[in-house]
Amino acid sequence: QGTRAVGNFGPDGERMDAGFYTTGTAKSLKDDLGHLKKGCAFLAIDTEMALATRGVPVHLVFIGIDGTANLVPKGSFKVQTEQTVKFTVGDVFTLNAAGVEGLEKPSGPTAENPAQEKYLALVDRIQHEINNGLVKALSLNEKLKTRFIREAREDGFVPKEQILVVAHKLQQTPDAFVVLDRIYALPWEEQVVFLKSLSQDLIAGINLTPLKNAVTDRLFRHRGKELKTIVEQEKAKKAG
Repeated sequence: QGTRAVGNFGPDGERMDAGFYTTGTAKSLKDDLGHLKKGCAFLAIDTEMALATRGVPVHLVFIGIDGTANLVPKGSFKVQTEQTVKFTVGDVFTLNAAGVEGLEKPSGPTAENPAQEKYLALVDRIQHEINNGLVKALSLNEKLKTRFIREAREDGFVPKEQILVVAHKLQQTPDAFVVLDRIYALPWEEQVVFLKSLSQDLIAGINLTPLKNAVTDRLFRHRGKELKTIVEQEKAKKAG
């Protein structure tokens, strides 16, 4: 989509690929699916509307890509060699003539009639399909859960007797994976603080929106300064 996600880091500052829910601005990431631009959904609908009379469907193939941020993280010019990039071909979403029947593309951001409302509703539906398809292709939730539970045991920010409870609550709370993904893009010392807060909120059944917003704000305050420093340092090295 033309924008790279913020990279994730481990306890020793090692590169651990990019996040999925970290693409965008601090403002856009506070909206549902704000990490995904809508261009692909618009293209899919407009293409099928043009092809509908010919009976030609549009297929969206979801492909998960792992490892690119290990090569060159966002804000860096330094390439890390001998890395593996993995492509996983996932499910296919098909849009046919019946799916775009009676639609009209709005001329602006809002609908002016029922046909345009149906168009925008389909955009939202496809956005959710894209999100779910990519998450599945990346096995994202499984990876986040595995890392979280492992670190909870090793670092003790969740009491041993509550780890299974937290794991269950995590699995039942989709927003928790968004929070986790963004936490892992923070420096290690800040990760531990927010991971503890996430665990406590999951156990207590608290709405995660305030925590998600706090993590998002912290992510952009930190990354804005850090990425600027990285770019300046690498430009200086290149010039030298």
